[in-house]
Amino acid sequence: MSDAPLADAPRRAEAGHRGALRSLSAVETEAERDGPMIVHAVSLTVSGGRASASVEVRRDGEQSVGVAEGPCAGGAIDRLVAEATVQAVAGIVPDAALVAIDAISVTPAGPRTVVTVVLARAVVVGDEPSVGVAAVGPGGVADAVAHAVVDALARRSPSA
Repeated sequence: MSDAPLADAPRRAEAGHRGALRSLSAVETEAERDGPMIVHAVSLTVSGGRASASVEVRRDGEQSVGVAEGPCAGGAIDRLVAEATVQAVAGIVPDAALVAIDAISVTPAGPRTVVTVVLARAVVVGDEPSVGVAAVGPGGVADAVAHAVVDALARRSPSA
């Protein structure tokens, strides 16, 4: 794939979703093996009760895009963004495809709002959880969900 930057996809959201989404600046977290995994772009489209989330990640000149679609009721949009992020990371780190989204919470923490994501990967006995956290910034909740997923994947034990 080309190393040339891609234009961020336009962002659209219906009124009533957690505010307008806008372009996000690159934020780095440590990947489990090579260089840092960077969440490059998060795009969300909501229309007619359905949502489509697209997340692009980059690492060491590689890029991958994950897409997830489904209904937008309840907390489904956050889960769609998380699923798209796992798919995107799996395009670069294939083991990420073995991870399931266990829980997502968006909560106040003092004067800030944070997203906490719990991922689970099946192991011989039970599952191995990993947790990632990201503060909600100017990019909104969807961007924070993507960053929290990348953070959780970076914390996952490479031996599992």
